[in-house]
Amino acid sequence: MLLQQERKRLSDRKMLKTDISRELYKKYYFTLFEFARDLKNSNVSEISIKDGSVIIRTRKEGILLNCPEGDTTSALGQLILAGTENIEQEMMMVLLREILKGKEGSSSKAVFFDIGANIGWYSLYFDKLFKDLQIFAFEPVGATYEQFLENMVLNQSGSIKVNNFGFADLNVTVDFYVSPSLLAASSLADTYQTPDKVKVKGEIRRLDDYCQENGIQPDFIKCDVEGAELLVFKGAEKTLSEARPLVMTELLRKWSKCFNYHPNEVIGLFKEKNYSCYLIADGRLQPCESVTDATVETNFFFLHNEKHKKYLEIGLVQTAGLSEIQPRK
Repeated sequence: MLLQQERKRLSDRKMLKTDISRELYKKYYFTLFEFARDLKNSNVSEISIKDGSVIIRTRKEGILLNCPEGDTTSALGQLILAGTENIEQEMMMVLLREILKGKEGSSSKAVFFDIGANIGWYSLYFDKLFKDLQIFAFEPVGATYEQFLENMVLNQSGSIKVNNFGFADLNVTVDFYVSPSLLAASSLADTYQTPDKVKVKGEIRRLDDYCQENGIQPDFIKCDVEGAELLVFKGAEKTLSEARPLVMTELLRKWSKCFNYHPNEVIGLFKEKNYSCYLIADGRLQPCESVTDATVETNFFFLHNEKHKKYLEIGLVQTAGLSEIQPRK
C-alpha cells in the first residue's frame, strides 16, 4: 500500500521522484539499516523480507522462523531483545545429550515432549541438533499450530510429530484466551487481559491417557503453558511415577495465581514422586526447596532422585563447553 501511494503521487506529478525517494528513506528504509547494525549483538543473523512475509534466521542455531504481522511477541522481537544467551536451552541441551548417551545401543529412541510448543522453537532446535531424538510437540491454539507447521516447512523438519491439542487434567474441549497481538501468551485463563483477546476453542487431554494409547514414555518433558502447569502434571502423575522423565517447566506466581494455586504445589507434587527441584544459578543446577517472593527465576528443572543421579552430576558440576556441541548436518 505504501509504495502504491507513492507511485500515485509520482504519476500525478505532485512530487519529484528524488523527493519521494528521500522521504521514503527517512521514514522507512533507514530502519532497515538500523536493524542491520543492531543484529550483530543479537541471536538474529538475517531478516528476509519476502512477498507478504518476514522471515528471520537465528545466528547460533541457523533456524528459520516466520514472523506474522501484528504479533508483538513474534520471534523477531523476542530474539533481538534476548541477546545470544539462553541458559535454560543450554542446560536442556546438556541433559538431553546425556539421555541420548544412555540410549546408545538400545532399540528405542529417546523421547522429548514439547508441551506448549507455540511456534516450535525448542522442537525445531533439538530436531536440528539431535538426529536420534524423537520429538512430540503439542500446541492447542490453531493459529499458533499453523505457524509451527510453516516453520517446519522452512526448516525441512519433517520428523517432528506435531499435535493440535494441549494437556491438562481432563479430556475436554475448552476455551483458550488468544490475543492476535500476543500469540505466544495464549492461555486457559485470561492472564494478560489484553483488549483484543478472543476465545478460541481448543482440545486438551490427559498426558497419561495419550501415553498409554500410543505406547510412548517420554524421557524429557518441557512444559510452558502460561500458568496451567499444575493441571498438566496432575494429568501426568502415572507417567511421572513410571517413566520418571526429566522435566523443565516454567512456573510464575502471577500466572499460577490465575489458576488458584502456588508454584510450590507443583514442587510438592514432584516431591511426592521422589523428584527434586532445581534452578540454574551461576551456570549450574542448584537445589530449590521452594518458590518465595524473593525468587526471580521462572524456569525450573525436576530430576528424579534415583533415575537421574548421573544427570545431577552433569548439571551440578559440568557446565563448561556447552557451545562445543554442533548441530547435525
